[in-house]
Amino acid sequence: LTNANYTASSAKGTLTIAKGTASITLAGLSAAYDGTAKSASATTNPAGLSGISITYDGSSAAPTAAGSYIVVASLTNANYTASSATGTLTIAKGGQIISFPAFATVKADASAFEPGATVDTGLPLTYVSNNTAVAEVYQDPSASSQWKIRIIGEGVTTITASQQGNANYESASLSRTLTVEPVTLPVSLVSYQAKMEGNRVQLSWTTSSEKDNAYFEIERSLDGVSFQRLTTLKATGNFNAVQNYSVYDLNPANGANYYRLVQYDINGEKEVLGDRVVNVSIVSPVSVQAFPNPTVEEINLSFTGITAKDAQVTITDLSGRKMHQETIRLTAGKTAYRLGLSNKLAAGQYIINVVGEGLRSAIKLVVLD
Repeated sequence: LTNANYTASSAKGTLTIAKGTASITLAGLSAAYDGTAKSASATTNPAGLSGISITYDGSSAAPTAAGSYIVVASLTNANYTASSATGTLTIAKGGQIISFPAFATVKADASAFEPGATVDTGLPLTYVSNNTAVAEVYQDPSASSQWKIRIIGEGVTTITASQQGNANYESASLSRTLTVEPVTLPVSLVSYQAKMEGNRVQLSWTTSSEKDNAYFEIERSLDGVSFQRLTTLKATGNFNAVQNYSVYDLNPANGANYYRLVQYDINGEKEVLGDRVVNVSIVSPVSVQAFPNPTVEEINLSFTGITAKDAQVTITDLSGRKMHQETIRLTAGKTAYRLGLSNKLAAGQYIINVVGEGLRSAIKLVVLD
């Protein structure tokens, strides 16, 4: 005390200012997974107090994966106290977006192709067809198990691309319609026949319509496996009426002769229309055989019942191309003759035609390397 008339001893005491009471409010407790950390937020009343800390299931690190997390917000402040705020942060699974281009219409003879769908998450897709009589989907083991669509027949099917999802992503699927049209054949074949006519084989066939047809080819084989071109015949091209064709094999071999009819269109594409076999038996009073057969180089002919004086010998390949020709003078008491080929025949199949007075024979010959 400082006073002109009084004195007093000083009085002492303690002023206590207690911390104020604040409150904490949590927000941002829902999010969707996108691969980044998701944090809750907290505000105080009074506003703007410092010292807020937030934990997620006891960790200060904000979570990334989809799921539910217990959130606790606490206040550490020199002037305020507050009860911790508790809530649940829910991170929902993320969605997936599948991109699946529409299919173009395909023909029933189309080659296998990839479906072409993708998903923005990069997770693996699976496919299913709801009509496997039209198309089926499979994983190609020769192409790192890449999904492909194999066409089975004409019609309509739905191809569905699916991603089954995982802990962080929801499943997703998207469907596209695939239409498969029938193949329009360039030639509608009505019939194809092969038959003996005297000592030759007649090959005839009939079509009911033709589109962009360039030509036909007859191939011949003596074993039903290796075929060579015998002849070609120009087609009518585009025709919507019955058309008849006929060609001859003038030099069939004794035994089975196989004839294949092949069609070529104007783009060079071909289609085998059918195979026929004719068993040829040309009877001659003279029996002729070739030996050795198969052969590597040397070719001999043996005759039984010789009546002719001369024999014309012609060797052709299966396409009818002449490879060798000579005349053999047949003499009494001699039955075997060696052919005088100037060049060795390449490995393959050939026909030896032997013709003379009262003599006609066609012999299959196989030449080895």
